[in-house]
Amino acid sequence: FTIGSSPVSLTIDAPTKATAGTAFTTTVTVRSNATAPVENVVVEGQFPFGFSLLQSQPSSNGNIWRLGTMKPGDTKTITLTGSVEASDGDERVFRFLVGSNTDQT
Repeated sequence: FTIGSSPVSLTIDAPTKATAGTAFTTTVTVRSNATAPVENVVVEGQFPFGFSLLQSQPSSNGNIWRLGTMKPGDTKTITLTGSVEASDGDERVFRFLVGSNTDQT
């Protein structure tokens, strides 16, 4: 089979540089590309060593955001504020995964 496009896409707006111990903001925009509603949309953040999540909107239990059902063309935004402990020149990688989750626990 062929997948022409994913039913849900992510756009990440994050700083390219951060100062250790100083809060910075990352915005994750989730968009439904589907032609029918996508149920139980979930975003998982995979954060690097040394990262501390200080606040998120909407709030979450750790690194999981349950966005519910998204209609065709809907967008939802997750705003994260956090800081990272690192040494000069260190690089950190953030990963975000999106999908539909039937297990709502």
